Amino acid sequence: MNPVLCGDISQNIPLFYIHENVFGSLYRKTTFIDILLGQKPRLYISYRITGENDFSDVSRFITKLSPYFVCINPFSIKDWGLVTKYDSFLEVSAKAEVMDIEIEYQDGRKKFTDFPVREIASAIDQIRTQIVQRDLQIITCTHATVIYHNSAEPSYGVMNELIHSVTNVSHPVYVIYPFKKRLSPFFEHYILVNKNLITGNSDIKALEDKALEMMLEDYPNWPTWSSVT
Repeated sequence: MNPVLCGDISQNIPLFYIHENVFGSLYRKTTFIDILLGQKPRLYISYRITGENDFSDVSRFITKLSPYFVCINPFSIKDWGLVTKYDSFLEVSAKAEVMDIEIEYQDGRKKFTDFPVREIASAIDQIRTQIVQRDLQIITCTHATVIYHNSAEPSYGVMNELIHSVTNVSHPVYVIYPFKKRLSPFFEHYILVNKNLITGNSDIKALEDKALEMMLEDYPNWPTWSSVT
């Protein structure tokens, strides 16, 4: 959120700040209204994206949380889809000049044909940097981070978001992890600070309910939420 200075000194009109909000078009309208009203705590939903195709569990969990919290889903902005498509394309067609890109949106798949590879190549570094900077800034603007770790495999992005949440902005973090195999000790190092690891080899929906129950009990005492209520 970047403040914009408004007003006209020559006419003695008071100066004031307007905060710009970047809002993904794939969010529900109710999410936009909730952000404007500011009556619900905001959650950053962190989960493994690379190599995954089915996000129905994450969507169900967000629907479950939404009556009580504003859920910020980083994958609502599809620039990471462009990055992965470009990387995959280079592996098989490094010399081609154009490529087709197909990205899954809420209203279905959209295909962009004959996209100049040169244009993507010239912007790919900025796009990759933008993804990291934007997601970390979004975390800063929320009140807690929820990690939906529905994969036994690690994720660089999830790990980075965890470290940022704990060390840089001191946010509470809740982790849903439905496996017997323990997480990396480096991951656990940051989670055990919060003691909010919801784990067990049980139905993922039961773990979701447990996480929701914990957050509903805890949120009045979240540092950045309690300071504005």
